[in-house]
Amino acid sequence: MACMEKGKIWLIFGLSVCLFSKSFGFELSGKDSLKKSKLNLNYIQLLTDRWNMGLDIERRVNEFQIVNFKTSGNPLNYQSNNTNVIILSTNYKWLFVRLGLLKFNTEVDKKGATKQFQLGFMLAGRRFITQGLFQNFNGFYLSNANSFLPDYDNQPNNQFIRPDIQNTRLSAGIMYNTNSKRFSYRAAVGGSEIQKKRAGAFLVAMNFTANNVFSSSNKTIISDDFQPFFESNNSQYLNYNRFTKQESITLGLSLGYAYTLVIKKKFFLSAMILPSFASQTGRYKDDLNVTRKYPSSIIQMNEGRVVFGYNYNHHFTSIQFQTVNYTNQIELVPTLNSQYTMFRISYGYRFLPPKLLKRIAR
Repeated sequence: MACMEKGKIWLIFGLSVCLFSKSFGFELSGKDSLKKSKLNLNYIQLLTDRWNMGLDIERRVNEFQIVNFKTSGNPLNYQSNNTNVIILSTNYKWLFVRLGLLKFNTEVDKKGATKQFQLGFMLAGRRFITQGLFQNFNGFYLSNANSFLPDYDNQPNNQFIRPDIQNTRLSAGIMYNTNSKRFSYRAAVGGSEIQKKRAGAFLVAMNFTANNVFSSSNKTIISDDFQPFFESNNSQYLNYNRFTKQESITLGLSLGYAYTLVIKKKFFLSAMILPSFASQTGRYKDDLNVTRKYPSSIIQMNEGRVVFGYNYNHHFTSIQFQTVNYTNQIELVPTLNSQYTMFRISYGYRFLPPKLLKRIAR
């Protein structure tokens, strides 16, 4: 029942964000777009009569670190096996859809297999950009066990590979482009427009993240061999080093900047940095099924993206790197930080859209 209630809350939040952006954020195309945003066509080329189809090769890595500041901040790092995904993508005007076709891991014998599910959306208006992402990673391995116990990964009966650990994350947010007349977020990320001249914009965003790390077999996340390194003497956090599940809710406000440099009209280099401070609350459950809340804290969230690509006429291609990290500032007890990184190579081609697609995105 609890899971169902949480699912309803997440769904309501996502729909609310979508409705907000739909009501206040979209200037979709043609005369309406030019009238509302006074778009400078010397900087942005509209492609409202083109439908983009693309193929992406993407590598995703999800990791979380259990940090104990009493041991000089040396973290225990759990990482998913590199998940390589082949994706079919399409976008038209403000609508972006991506579908994973094939997933595979590398070095399964050394790192174990990671199963992954990801579902996301992006509604990219002229000024407002709404995004949502649900991720589930199942299967992790200890990437730095030897820094605690030398040659640990070669010892018999070790717990180097943890197929029972799962990490689910739901994130949603809305971002405002302060220079929509000259800077195109669509051109930098999706290729549905062309940035003709260099331009930048300050970005203001609100974001929400629900994160859950747990063991499907109710084992402690910190393996027994590493328990002594993460004990807490504070009675309020009794058995924190033996947690089997940790949940957190994060609400944040971001202020960042994005800039696109145009090279010889056809090539571009775009970069974005979006730092934020957020409030996080959460709870954890130990192996005795006792649930305890930990105090609210201010955490730092950082998102960065770099894209280099070719965007001209019918063809567009890009190489993209993105990272998102969450760093907790609590220094009294062991804390859990997380990071998600993505590397993507894309190629796409532009067609005249079918009539049905025109009606959907009108």
